[in-house]
Amino acid sequence: MPWNDVIRSGLTVPVPLAIGIALDSPTLGLFGSLGALLGVLAERSGTSGQRLARISGALAVGTVAMVLGRYTYGIGVVPLLVVLGFALVSGVLCAVHPLLSFAGMQLLVQMSIAGGLHTDVALGQVVLVYVGGGVWAIAGAWVQSSLEHTDVQYRAGVVDVVRHSAQMLRAAGEERPAGAEAALEAAYDLVLAARPRSARRRREVNAVIALLAEMPALVASVVALATSRDHRRAAGELAGSLDGLAEAIARHDRDWRVSVADPGAGDAETTLRTAVLDSVAAVARAIRVGETGPEVARPALRVHDPVAVVLRRATTWSFTLRLMLCMGVAEILRQIDPLGHGYWILLTAALTLKPDFQPVLPRVLQRGLGTVVGGVLGVAVLMVPGGYAVLPVIAVLSAGIPYTVRRNYGMFSTLVTPIVLLLLDFGGPAGLGIVVQRLVNTVLGCAVVLVLGYLAWPGTWRPQTPARLAACADGLARFLRLGFREPQDAAQIEVARRTMYQLVEQLRTSLRFSQFEPGPIRRSVAGWSQLIGDMEDAADTATRLVVLRRYPAPGSTLVVEPAAAEFEELARRLRDHAQPDDFRHPPVGLDRSSPDE
Repeated sequence: MPWNDVIRSGLTVPVPLAIGIALDSPTLGLFGSLGALLGVLAERSGTSGQRLARISGALAVGTVAMVLGRYTYGIGVVPLLVVLGFALVSGVLCAVHPLLSFAGMQLLVQMSIAGGLHTDVALGQVVLVYVGGGVWAIAGAWVQSSLEHTDVQYRAGVVDVVRHSAQMLRAAGEERPAGAEAALEAAYDLVLAARPRSARRRREVNAVIALLAEMPALVASVVALATSRDHRRAAGELAGSLDGLAEAIARHDRDWRVSVADPGAGDAETTLRTAVLDSVAAVARAIRVGETGPEVARPALRVHDPVAVVLRRATTWSFTLRLMLCMGVAEILRQIDPLGHGYWILLTAALTLKPDFQPVLPRVLQRGLGTVVGGVLGVAVLMVPGGYAVLPVIAVLSAGIPYTVRRNYGMFSTLVTPIVLLLLDFGGPAGLGIVVQRLVNTVLGCAVVLVLGYLAWPGTWRPQTPARLAACADGLARFLRLGFREPQDAAQIEVARRTMYQLVEQLRTSLRFSQFEPGPIRRSVAGWSQLIGDMEDAADTATRLVVLRRYPAPGSTLVVEPAAAEFEELARRLRDHAQPDDFRHPPVGLDRSSPDE
């Protein structure tokens, strides 16, 4: 339980509203609390720089939506066009980078709120107070980061990579590389977001960059050894060395040395042990020279596609069209809604169809159910008398956000919905009419998303497993070719390896989520499970071959071109709408190249 985040969130959201009540300006207070709520929603654990950047970016997006969202008020074509424009920008933002998914959703959420909260308060005052609430959230995050000394997380990220690698060796082949790969990605994100100002922190970041430069080779060599057939006899000894290395990194121990002797020449498994020990020794040298050595360039090992490439993809625009259709229909329903407070239909649709390119039915249902339950809870707490009495309720609900956002989006929606409901209806009438309005509008918003955002688009309920398998096969072929190309480009090889494992992890995730899909989809995905397992094994074998490429045995030759060509042919067949029964035999090219045979 992130208790520090829980306490800060519980204090951040209600304070602006309390100040507004005390100054007899509750309307301004609720706008301040909306800005603070946005800051709480945007914040995640991390360094102070990461936290402040996320909240500031979300506040900028929210402010734009709060200003332009006022044009969605009323009836006619103009509000509809504004909503469609927001949906277009939201879909494109999400496509550019996964981290912008939150910004895309908040554009729609804050737009819906701005259109529904039509008050007599001047726009300048609204923006000033709204931004003030966001600044209050930034101040709270900064104070927490200062107390927690979050700058140590730079080094902790590298330590986490080493410890996951040690765990992989101990797991005797049962631990997948996903943990170490995810830790490596998180460490990259920490360093790339770092903007230290003091000389001390610049030295620390420079030291971490020097360590991080050696991590890809370490992770690759550990994956290669951990997935080999006979690695158990070396696992305990090498895992102990990795544990010692992790402690040395955490303690800035420049005197640490590798205690395991180099096994020398031998079979493939012995060579892989040498590769791990060489990587450990390289990290140990980086500990000694990191803080005192010359400035190290930031790593450029990113696996995200350029914006131009993303914008040319059909999936980008198909999702954006779905989003625009759902928000457009929700806006039409808002305009003809006879019950009042029709903007809640827009708000529900925005919360339910979170733009993250996850079209699977379970997540749509989860979000919809959470929003409905949250709406029911919200109308219940509306019975709480106005004024200061509502502040403890908002504080308790807000305190639960840091926990639920890490656990389950349905739980998260259940908490956020009543908070927004309390703020938007603060001081207004409460009764059966409000209950009916909210429940009907919530169900309408969810129905729009389920029907027009899911059922009406066959691509959302047709399994994407063959396309993902094809992308994984292409990724394997590219990694093999780069790994054996002369001259070698270490940065390109590392990007290709991490991309390959990201694609493998997407396959595993789709297989896991398919258990909650309708029967036909679940059975269809299950039919591909054998080939998914073969792809996982092939990725590990490819990593092993590329690592061994650095330690060629006399007279040995590894030929991977036939295997790369076979994977490309596999990708082509998968894209030709093949069925699982067409792939009962896994690709054999890597088996022919593998030195384990």
